[in-house]
Amino acid sequence: APMALACRLMLAASKISNDLERIGDQAVSIARRSLILMDEPPLKPLLDIPRMGADVLSMIRGTTDAFVEITPEKCATIIGMDERVDDINRQLERELTSFMVEDPKTITRALNLMLVARFFERAADHAKNIAELVFYLYTGKDIRHEAELGKTA
Repeated sequence: APMALACRLMLAASKISNDLERIGDQAVSIARRSLILMDEPPLKPLLDIPRMGADVLSMIRGTTDAFVEITPEKCATIIGMDERVDDINRQLERELTSFMVEDPKTITRALNLMLVARFFERAADHAKNIAELVFYLYTGKDIRHEAELGKTA
């Protein structure tokens, strides 16, 4: 039904635009915190945060590809990546909290790293939203709550 697709496109475009704007806001916040962190000695080797950034970038590129190429089947992979970013964020929060407990002088640096990780996690959430919208756009199926119900996309 071409009319149904046109209606879904208008709805999805508006929501995708909003999520892209939020991703941009997160990117600005990451850049600001990164400038602060550059002036401080590193707390630990930065492995997790670059991995989060690479995952988020891959998610954004994947949603763009799925949208342009009309390949909604790619969206399930993108949606699954969000959980990995969430896991890294949770693990990093635990690790940085222990740094702060062990040495209060690390609190400012640890909090800045936690914020950067949280900004990446939020950007991943927005990329996941876009993937769900692209899937809905091309299939007419709303999969937003299926993962919560234990179903797969």
